[in-house]
Amino acid sequence: MSKTHQARDEGKYSPEISEALKANDAIVDVLFDWHREVINFYGHRFKQYAELPARISNCQSPRSLHELQSQFFDTMFSDYRDKATELFGLTQQLTGQTLQQDDRHYEKTILKAQDDAKKLLRQAKENAERIIQDAEAVAERVLKDASRNKGKVA
Repeated sequence: MSKTHQARDEGKYSPEISEALKANDAIVDVLFDWHREVINFYGHRFKQYAELPARISNCQSPRSLHELQSQFFDTMFSDYRDKATELFGLTQQLTGQTLQQDDRHYEKTILKAQDDAKKLLRQAKENAERIIQDAEAVAERVLKDASRNKGKVA
């Protein structure tokens, strides 16, 4: 706990208020960690997505393009699954801290964690669908360009 929080809690407030403030601090810490992890994850996935066109342009055949797409999607789904698990762990951490503060909020906290997990999975699915559509469009353009350029070379 920071010195500011310690000074704030030293006998200034009733025990109930002090406990509520401690719970709030724990919630803010977990939400900050959650936010940081999501930003880092999206940065990582964006980098993977940004590298895809260059990797597609190196494909020599439809088979190699298919293998690249399969590898990309396997990695993407694995990344989303792993991050969802990690973020759920942060939610469990929050749940544990909250339950230590006040057991009466158990059900509400669990339902919130489930709702957050559902939202994250829904967002991951939407992002995956968008990435798939974008990758298919890029692949289609690359194949069209390759077939046009093949005709010019011959």
